[in-house]
Amino acid sequence: MVEGLRAYFSNKSIHLAFVGRSPTEVREGLQLHPTSILVTETKLGGEDMFIAIGEWAEQERSPRVIFFANSDNPCNLARALAISAGDYVLKSEGLDILEAAIKRVARGERPDAQRPISQRRIQLIASRHDLDDQCPLTHRELQVLRHVAMGLSNREIGRALGISVETIKEHVQNILRKLDVNDRTQAAIWAHRNQLL
Repeated sequence: MVEGLRAYFSNKSIHLAFVGRSPTEVREGLQLHPTSILVTETKLGGEDMFIAIGEWAEQERSPRVIFFANSDNPCNLARALAISAGDYVLKSEGLDILEAAIKRVARGERPDAQRPISQRRIQLIASRHDLDDQCPLTHRELQVLRHVAMGLSNREIGRALGISVETIKEHVQNILRKLDVNDRTQAAIWAHRNQLL
């Protein structure tokens, strides 16, 4: 993949600053090139890049990230949103779409509403007006439940919604109580049955 990217971008205004084959190498590269936009797969060197980037964001300034992935797995899209990724480009979309995403992120712009990551954001923050009046959850609890159903951890949900992990834990407990379920899995099943995702 790297050689294909290098060849494609050689005649463009985008410079490939470094190549990292593990989260550690990527972090070192970003320290040497702090203005870089990180283009990464969801796993690198067998490690979960969502976790690595999330941990970096807690310790220092989060890098600008674009995921270049094989599939539009809804959970991965939600996790990308949780770490404020600039875009999520499928490899099948082509390098011209990746190029456009890099330029857009460099300008500080969000992806347009038709991009998969934008569609996922809309779904995760959607209001409760589509639900019947019998739904016992508040708008914020529905947002948390949607993230729970996508498989995000409390920490990832907190990052995505801009609230503390302790507040997320409280919301999750309220959700479990109001839905009369025992755990997150049962709550996720409820969310899927009620077409919240």
